[in-house]
Amino acid sequence: MRHLASVLLLSAACTAPAAWSSAPSRRASPQPEPAPAAAPELAVRDGACGVTVVAAPATELGAPTWTGCGEGCEQLATPWSSATHNTLSVHGPEPVRRVGGAPLLTYMRHEGDSSQRALQGWTHVVTPLRGAAVFGLRADPGAPDGCAVRVAVGERGVAAIVHTAGATRDALVRRPWGDAALERVVLPELASHLAVGDPETWVELEASGVVAVDPAGALVPVATGATRPRALPRGALLQALDRRTLVRALDHAAVASHAAAGELSELAIDRRSGAIVWVDAQLDPAAWYRDATLWLAPGDDASPRAVAPLPDRLGHGGWGMVADDGRVLTIDHGERAVITRLHDGEQRDVAPPAGLQWLRPLWIDETTAWLLAGPPDDPDRKASTIVAQRWDGAD
Repeated sequence: MRHLASVLLLSAACTAPAAWSSAPSRRASPQPEPAPAAAPELAVRDGACGVTVVAAPATELGAPTWTGCGEGCEQLATPWSSATHNTLSVHGPEPVRRVGGAPLLTYMRHEGDSSQRALQGWTHVVTPLRGAAVFGLRADPGAPDGCAVRVAVGERGVAAIVHTAGATRDALVRRPWGDAALERVVLPELASHLAVGDPETWVELEASGVVAVDPAGALVPVATGATRPRALPRGALLQALDRRTLVRALDHAAVASHAAAGELSELAIDRRSGAIVWVDAQLDPAAWYRDATLWLAPGDDASPRAVAPLPDRLGHGGWGMVADDGRVLTIDHGERAVITRLHDGEQRDVAPPAGLQWLRPLWIDETTAWLLAGPPDDPDRKASTIVAQRWDGAD
């Protein structure tokens, strides 16, 4: 095993994070607790980034505040610092990840400037859907710009890729739940996607493909022809670059799993059952995707099967699909989201509240669908809120 990265521990005691250095735990982790930040500066080069860890997220960021938006409907009330040009966004395939049995939402709050129509600052927030924030990264107004951050969470903790404009190498920052120690691994090149596994962190590098970063900070090559890692209990789930094949990386060995007849346009993991769900669609250059079909590979390694045709008027191929507890949530178009039950393909519609359109699915549970939403007349399709819409959960 080669060390392809240099490791810098950013903590008051300069000790390694215990949860990353210990042996993998197969037990359900406790719900994450907020931890103080021992070293707030995350710059890849001193002074180049200006991103800080929120020292007391439960106090400084608080809990999401929800206001009524109709029958069975609540929407996120965000305390913007200015009145206009503010947006929300989510990144990565799992904007909500079940951790220790509790769903954790990771989203980005962009602060606008009403006079200059410019971005003034942003905050990455990791928070339970109902509860105080457990982690935050912030670029305040006036801080050095040119910095981009991608955040992911998992059973072991929170991780982020930090990129500084003009840099040829990114940094991976990790912190286990309940630990103030912050570890920084300088990657050998630029990175894009990441997933927090147990105990590795899975990172997609620009030239070297997907690698596993072990607890000591060493990089283990996994797959050069795959992308978009999602953590599995003993490895990761990847998409092959041919956009047709699922790849399982178990114990750092990548093996082709299932292949789509058309193009594998989106996939999701039902973390309660262990099932893998994907969309098989025909690529149509004139209309993106068509003839989308939902497929299921049960967690007991049974043969995959088609579940149901997937409504997809936008032609996005189920982009952003999320799954949990035997259901998936997708968007047909701005006025219609669709819940599909996996065991029989039954589908139910979810309409947005007045004055909003659906933009991306976030989470589905026994009673509520959570989606990113924004003004229907915005040509840029920017999100202004998150909506929690109750649905008839009687199966």
